[in-house]
Amino acid sequence: MSKQREIVYQAVTSSCDHPSAELVLARAKTVMPSINLATVYRNLNALISDGKIKLEVIAEAIQDKNFEPDYTLAEL
Repeated sequence: MSKQREIVYQAVTSSCDHPSAELVLARAKTVMPSINLATVYRNLNALISDGKIKLEVIAEAIQDKNFEPDYTLAEL
């Protein structure tokens, strides 16, 4: 696993919440300040494909019709 992927994985699994990609980015930046949102999304997708994490859609986030659904991540 690459260093960036490991950092993203740790950002997802280090607490009991279900963080958004933006929160994963904020956590990852504490370890690797140069990481960007595109890198986070790319690594989240790879972790999902590898079966390390899963993607969940939170129903409450869809209620506001002005915003896209909020996708969060949860450890398998």
